[in-house]
This record gives sequence, structure tokens and C-alpha cells, in this order.
Amino acid sequence: MLAFLSRDFLFKTRKSANQTAKSDSTALDLRIKRMDSLYRIQKISLLKEELTRLRKEEKEWSQGISSNKLAEIYDWLNEMYDLIEDVRNARLYAKKALKVIDSTEQKYFYAITLNDYALAESQLENYDKAINIQFRALDFLGIDTLNSSYAYLTQNLGNNFRETNDIDLALKYYEKSEAVVKRVRTIDSINNFDEILGYIYANEGYVYSLQGKIKASNEQYTSSINYFEEHKLVSHKYIVKSVLASNYIEQGLLNKAEKLLDGILAYASKNQDYELYVETSISLFKLYIKKGNTEKAFSIINDAESKIGTSNSNRLVLKILDTKVNYFKEKQEFQEAFSLLKKKTELQDSIFKASKTELQRELNVKYQTDLKNERIDQLEIINQKEKSIRQIYLVGILVLAGVVLLIILLLRRINKQKKQVEEANYTKDQLFSIIAHDLRSPILALQGMGDLIQYHIKKNDQDKLKQLGNESQLALSKVNQLLQNLLDWSLANKDQLRSKPEHVEISDLINENIQLFDNLIHIKQIKIDQTVEEKTLCLDKNMISSAIRNILSNAIKLSPENSRLIINGITREEDYLLSIEDEAGGMPADILKSIKQNNDQLIKGNADQSVGLGLRLIKLFIDKNQAQLHITNTQKGTKVSISFALKPKKLE
Repeated sequence: MLAFLSRDFLFKTRKSANQTAKSDSTALDLRIKRMDSLYRIQKISLLKEELTRLRKEEKEWSQGISSNKLAEIYDWLNEMYDLIEDVRNARLYAKKALKVIDSTEQKYFYAITLNDYALAESQLENYDKAINIQFRALDFLGIDTLNSSYAYLTQNLGNNFRETNDIDLALKYYEKSEAVVKRVRTIDSINNFDEILGYIYANEGYVYSLQGKIKASNEQYTSSINYFEEHKLVSHKYIVKSVLASNYIEQGLLNKAEKLLDGILAYASKNQDYELYVETSISLFKLYIKKGNTEKAFSIINDAESKIGTSNSNRLVLKILDTKVNYFKEKQEFQEAFSLLKKKTELQDSIFKASKTELQRELNVKYQTDLKNERIDQLEIINQKEKSIRQIYLVGILVLAGVVLLIILLLRRINKQKKQVEEANYTKDQLFSIIAHDLRSPILALQGMGDLIQYHIKKNDQDKLKQLGNESQLALSKVNQLLQNLLDWSLANKDQLRSKPEHVEISDLINENIQLFDNLIHIKQIKIDQTVEEKTLCLDKNMISSAIRNILSNAIKLSPENSRLIINGITREEDYLLSIEDEAGGMPADILKSIKQNNDQLIKGNADQSVGLGLRLIKLFIDKNQAQLHITNTQKGTKVSISFALKPKKLE
């Protein structure tokens, strides 16, 4: 029962002959279209003649055809021979197609052609070989399982495991195929893909019947029939109905079986569907035997044998002979059974003889191929030795080049370190020069301050004491500012200066720094005109505070008494502009020029006055906060502007 499902209806993703000839109208394309038409109208004899002529002329028509198109034609020939039950030629052209398919460009076509090759082997009952080919195809697909090729492969792999009585494995691969089909159908549209799900249900039903699970078997067959009915796949529906009828016959449900089989034989005869005709005839034979109508049973099965004989389908004839042999064995009519077994054996021997001849031909080809391969291997060994020698030379050259490169890199590193040491020494000398220059004036001023204070205390001169106190505060403020600048300068030269951005209210930051100079502003009677718009900016508070403090210090320290200091802050389209303008007489041209230098020059260049160091630090801190510094001289003094980006990139 259900032996026909071992070959299963092949669900293919091949191109049809019409697709093979998309744009051309060559003579070959026209011949292919004609043969397609012959099959559609079931002119099988004429089709076989045309196929034979096409095979004989293969050397001529295959010249000049691209590999892709040749693969499609071979695949079409495989399909044609499969449809007319010429399994060996179907296998031959599946193998030919595999040789010319570009598996990288046509991945799924290659996988499904491997499946066609395996199908031909399984039809010849070479099940182990078929299984190995199908596993080879699955390995080729790898983890790419959500496609129709994977579904076809696992479906037919289940069939082959079923034929080798590995029932559990068969069921496992049917279930895999079912899961993939249901998933793929939701994401892909494939012609005739609906067929495979109906046959999966049918095959699962057959496996359940082998396991003795009759109820589950009938349910799966019924699901298959309903599925084919829903998708209007009449031939498929009838073949599963025929199988389900066999189940009912074995269960003694003869009326149900007869109802299922009604009209199928006529349909199969009209459409020359020999597979369906044989399966239905076998089921009707069993039905009428059970009903006691032996004459009608043999009339039906003998008629099937005569019809199938004209189709040259040895596989179907063997199936009919098996059915008859089983009947006569059960009836213990051993003479009739023996006679039919002899006929069956003769048919199998003829098949085996043909297979043996083909096997000898294949072995001869394999011998010639192996001989060529052996010669190729010898040449490859010689080439490999030569290649190894060349590789040794190449490795030696590369090692030598690597050593030379390493020496060059070491020398460059030594020179770089030497320059860094020289630069560090030079920087140290500059630092001492700055310290000596900038500390000299305020310290000299403080040296005599103590004696003067003592003198004026004795004289009780309050005005002079107040004046000396203010001067002392100015001198100490200058020393403190200078020491802070020197500390910042040393950190910058040790690469220890890292920005730590945070959200800061800029107006508060300015006010905090102005308060540091309240006494000096009061002493010099400097008027502060401040118009600063409140704005929260992302910046390093300590760096910007130091920069503002230096700018204010220079402006206040150098401004004359009763002068004016203008501080403005305004939000513009893409930035916030802070400006501090004094009336201190302007900045020397050489210092303005130094502001345009890069950071290395600012920090490590010459510095012959303290204002140079302060400006260098201002420039460095502002640059690290992705802001822009602009210094210009006005009629009365200097205007320092800082442009802060409203959306700065991540600070360093």
C-alpha cells in the first residue's frame, strides 16, 4: 500500500521550457516548445522520438550556449524523462546539469537539481545513494533553511528513510519539511508550492499506518485530501483518496472505500495519469476481492496491466504483479503465484541487466577519469614542490624586509625621543626664564614693603598704610595669578590636562570671577558695564574659569584708574558670544601674532613676558572646549571675544 509515494510527485522550482527561451526564438527553443506541447496533449510516442533525436544531436546544439542556459536545458530534459518514466535518462541529465550549474550564482537551482538526481536514484531503489546525495544538498544549503529547496529535500529525504524502514527518521524529516513550507508560504510566492504540503500530510499518514496508528493515519490522509480540494489539485486529491480507500478496505469499511474511489478510474484514464490509474486499480481490486467479486477485481487489474504496458513503466507493472502475487499466496494457489513471480523476476532481471550495462559504462568512464586525475596529481606534486621553494625564498625576503623595517622604526623612535628630551630641556629653560622674569617685579616690590609699613605705623600715617596695603594686595594677586598660570602650564606640558565637560550657567561663572577682583576694581575705580545673557553651556568649568580669570586679570591690571570694562554675552544662531573689552591701551602686535600659533608653539614657544604665558593658556583652554578665541585692538584698548558652540562635539 502507498508504494507510489516513494517517488512522490516532484515539486520543482525549475524553469519551464518557455522560460528557458525568454527572448530568443532559436530552432532549439522552438523544438523544446513543441515537445512541451506533445506532453500536454499526451503524444508520448512522438515525444520519445523527438527526445531521442535531440539527444543524438546534443553535440551540435550545445555548441555556443552559455553555461546557465545549458543547465536549464539539461534540467528540462531531466524533467521530461522523469515525466515519461525514463529514470536512467532523467538521472543522466540531472548529473549533466550539476556539472554546468554555477552553484554560487544559482544556489537553489543547484540544490534542487541534486534533489532530482537523488530522486532518480531512489526510483532505481538506490536509497542509500539517494540519501547521501540529499544530505550533500542539505550541507550545501547550510543554515539557509527558509526556502523551497530545503522543503523539497527534507520531504524526499523522508520518503527515502521510509523506504529503508527508518520510520522515525522519515517522520522527523516530514515534520521538518512541513514546518519550513508553512513558514516559507508566508514570505514567498512559489508556483505549485501548495502541492508539497498536501503530500506531506499524506506521507505522514502512511508512516502512521506503518506504525499501526490507523486513526492518526486516516486523519492525515483526510487533511491531505481537504488541502488538495481547497487548492483545486484534482489529480493529487484522487491519488490520496485511492490510498485512504485502501486503508478503509483493510479496516473493513468497504462502503466508505467505494465512495472514495467512485469516478477516479475514469478520470485517470481520460487524463492518461498512469500512476493514479494503477493505484486506483489496485485499491478497486482489493475492494472487489473483499466483496467476493473476484471476476470484476481481476478484470480491473488486468486492464490496468495492459494499459500500463503501453506506457513502458516497469515500476508500475511490478507493482501490479506484486498485488497479484500477494493475492494468490493468501489463497495458497502457489502455481499461479509462482508463475507471476517468474514473470516479475524476468522483468527485474531485464532492469538489472540494463543497470549492469550502464554500471560497466560508468566504471569505464570512472577508470579513464581516475587515470587522468592521477596524472594531474603527479603534476600538482611537482608544482607544489616548486611552489614551496618559491615560498621559502619569498618568506626569507619578507623576513629580511621586516628586520630592515624594524631597524628603521627603532631609529625613528630613538630620534623622536631625543627630540622630546631636547624639547623638554628647552621648555624647562623657558620656564625658568618666565619665573625669573615674572616673579622679579612683584617680589622686589614686596621686599621693601615691610620696612615701609613699620615706618608709617610709627608715623601713624593711615593714608600711606592704606596705600601700601593696596599695593601689597596687587603684588600678591599678581604673584598668585602667575603661580596658577605656571601650574596650569606645567600640567599641559605633562599631558595631564583633560577636559571634564559639564553644564554651566555662563553668567554665574563670569560673576564668580569678577568677584575675585573686587578690591582691585574698587582701588582703581574701574566701572564694569556688564550685559550678559543667561545661558547654560556644556564646557569644562575649571578651564573656562581660568581663561576668563586671566582675561579679567590682564584687563583690570593694565587698565588706568577711572576706566571702563565692558562685558557682553549674547546667544546667536549657532553659538554664544562672550566679549570683554578694556581701555588699557591695546596689545603689542607681536603678542597678537603669537595667538595665531598652534597649541604646541603657544605652550612651548618663547615667552619673554607673563602676559604671553597667560594668553597661551587662554588659547589652549578655549581650544580644548571647542570654542574660538578672537583678540583685536580697539581705539582705547583690547577686545577679547570667545565664541562657544551651542552643540559641541564630545570634548577631549
